[in-house]
Amino acid sequence: MQRFRLVAVLFATLTLFVAGLPAQTEYGTMVGAVTDASDRGVPDAPVVIKSGATGAVVTVTTGPQGEFTSPPLRPGSYTVTV
Repeated sequence: MQRFRLVAVLFATLTLFVAGLPAQTEYGTMVGAVTDASDRGVPDAPVVIKSGATGAVVTVTTGPQGEFTSPPLRPGSYTVTV
């Protein structure tokens, strides 16, 4: 009987642990950098990301070295303008 109880407790513990693991997601991010003609990063530049499928627009601003990261985006075609 104790063995059954031990197995039941282990099973319940593993079930709770697995239920808390994150699942895969359908989103990705776009990462890039905006540079000038001399290859220096352009800080505080607006980067407009437009979905080709839905027309939805997201605008992000570059960081101090010209780098940017989009929020989570669904897979698809996008147009990026600065």
